[in-house]
Amino acid sequence: MGENLQAVDKPEEVRLIVSKDNMSAFISFSEPINSDVRIKSDVIKKLLAEKGIVTGIFNKVIETLTTGEKEYEKEYLIAKGVEAVDGKNGSLKYLFDTGAGSHKPKVKDGGRVDYRDLDLFKLVNEGDVLVRVIPPSQGEDGVDIKNNIVKA
Repeated sequence: MGENLQAVDKPEEVRLIVSKDNMSAFISFSEPINSDVRIKSDVIKKLLAEKGIVTGIFNKVIETLTTGEKEYEKEYLIAKGVEAVDGKNGSLKYLFDTGAGSHKPKVKDGGRVDYRDLDLFKLVNEGDVLVRVIPPSQGEDGVDIKNNIVKA
């Protein structure tokens, strides 16, 4: 009933993982078994090209992983897109004291309260600038690793 177990030779393998939003790509390596065959950088670059990954590639990381030591089954970031930057909303800048929350009666000498001078209204002159409009700022589009525009 003895089974003959043969040593299996398995070269190093690479797995490519692309995020759903196409903003990043990772690779992981499986450890070779009884083999000295290692993945070369040109194989990884070809795999990236086949998957349409053309921008944000970290060539130095690829070179380091294919020529130096690495941790097997660990995911390494090898491509990253440029995130879109949202613009800012426009706003209003009041050029006078709005006095929010300061409309309280003043207490005079002897504990009397003056309800006449609540400072509810501000006097202005014709032509006075009361408000400055701050326009919205434009956002900046990004680019994913497949060179698609990511709208701001």
